[in-house]
Amino acid sequence: MDVTRCDRRERPIVACTSRDITSEQAQTLPCRKDNLMSSKSEVVGAVLDDLRSHLIEEAIEDAPRFDRFSDAFRHATKVIHGLPALMQAMTLENVEVYIGRTALTVRNVHSRWTSHRNEKNHEFGVVLFSCPTRVVANWEKVAISVIKRLEQRRNLCVANAVAGGGGGLPDTPQSCVYMTWRYGRRRTRAPVRQSDLDDLALDVNGEVGGDDRTFEGIRRAIDLIASPGNRIRVVTALPDDYER
Repeated sequence: MDVTRCDRRERPIVACTSRDITSEQAQTLPCRKDNLMSSKSEVVGAVLDDLRSHLIEEAIEDAPRFDRFSDAFRHATKVIHGLPALMQAMTLENVEVYIGRTALTVRNVHSRWTSHRNEKNHEFGVVLFSCPTRVVANWEKVAISVIKRLEQRRNLCVANAVAGGGGGLPDTPQSCVYMTWRYGRRRTRAPVRQSDLDDLALDVNGEVGGDDRTFEGIRRAIDLIASPGNRIRVVTALPDDYER
């Protein structure tokens, strides 16, 4: 299969290091506001067979930071909708994804991605965003509920999706939310309609015990689920000897 290649010469190369991103550095990582995020047209994913530290560090530094769940979820939705651009002749219905979180360090991301390569046979990874660790548990609860409800309704846009943390919360002020995925057998889904989203948000809000303000945030977060045209193109820097 043809794979979209990102020319490494177009991206700055930082020093190869396995050091942690400290809490002080995390506070100074690029923070893109909504108007800038809306203009972002692509993100660079990693090939899990080529996990060099400087590539992971670039991914962490390039990822946006979010303080609101709705902004983070909408960004993640755009990235998921952009996955078919990476593999020709593939659709979202061929994609199996895992969304997880870990500490905002090169070491932790490397460990999680290596585990997914070895245990899940996942091929690619991307750092979706960073966020305050104090919000991770609540965000994760809502995201899991959204995915579960979409699965129950057969409205999930991908073949399979799992969200989970895999262990306790990081002891760092900032956490990293990442995604790994692979391409597999196609699983036909029913497209979600805009008219379904109010009911979906009500169901999720009830499950997580939210109030009216929580409902409004959930409803805004999931709005792009029914709009596959809203996407961020995913490309990757492939090693010269990469084969599928």
